[in-house]
Amino acid sequence: MPSFDHWWFLLLLPVAPLPALVRMNRPRVRVLLPLAPEPGPGVEHKPASYWFWTGCVVCLLIALAGPKPRTETSQSAGSLMVVVDGSGSMGDALGPEGDQGPTRWSAARDAIEAVLGGLARLPGYRAWDCGLVVFARQPDLVLPVGSTPEALKTSLGGLSPTRTPGETSTHLGDALCAGLEALEGGTNGNRRKRVVLLVTDGEHNAQPSGEPGDFTPRQAAQVAAALDTRLVILRVDNARSPEATRQAAGQLLEDLAQRTGGGLFPVPLEGLDVERLLENMGARGADFWEKVWSLPWRALLTAGSLGCALGALWRERREEEVWSESRGR
Repeated sequence: MPSFDHWWFLLLLPVAPLPALVRMNRPRVRVLLPLAPEPGPGVEHKPASYWFWTGCVVCLLIALAGPKPRTETSQSAGSLMVVVDGSGSMGDALGPEGDQGPTRWSAARDAIEAVLGGLARLPGYRAWDCGLVVFARQPDLVLPVGSTPEALKTSLGGLSPTRTPGETSTHLGDALCAGLEALEGGTNGNRRKRVVLLVTDGEHNAQPSGEPGDFTPRQAAQVAAALDTRLVILRVDNARSPEATRQAAGQLLEDLAQRTGGGLFPVPLEGLDVERLLENMGARGADFWEKVWSLPWRALLTAGSLGCALGALWRERREEEVWSESRGR
């Protein structure tokens, strides 16, 4: 149900017919035009102007109460932090050794753009707050939370994987914690849905430093669950790794997603995968009642009140014209 700025005006609704009754009882000639079948015995027939004036007052009172439009974005939009693996291996070809096809980075970028394209089909697309973290051994906050999806897409297009000497490992735990920290700070306690979209091609292979806050990936996932943040993972399969390593990496990523109620999806994304991923994120279109409550009701009711008043005046004038014509015969 919609809320109101000045709800006490609604208490006057039971007396809305009084102005119409007062106007009807003033001393003037009344002629009832046949708008409906004749009422039966003992049934009082009220002129159409009565219903017009009553509707005018009802619309005016509700408009003065100030119904607040509920935007569908409050239900369907949220905050999205994209955490992308930017290690050197992401610059390798997507296929097995010797393959000259697209790189894993380009496949990952296409998958993220497909997700943003799916969001763009939803009514609350522009209300999504987005951010971007790129990581290898150390995470780097590229785009703070609160940015638009267009800004995310632009920032992602200007990046590429790097091979930094001494930073060849992949630390999923630090990357997730950096994304969660930026997400928590950027939302300022706002309880909209929060999603971390992790995009990676490899397993967690960084050695623990022993320093406080150096979380393992599973510990980071537990933190995400405690913060009511869903972890959705896009996995770029590393076809050049041994089968056992690939299976272990897949099991780890699936476990991380399940701990937060999220899901694991393969890259490249197909059309149905995009739909399932959006559903997993909790992104959806506005339903019928959300669309109804999101209308500008104050303006519509004000216009309706004016329309009813004009209709009542026209009806009364028409009645008088009919009476004058009957007197002239």
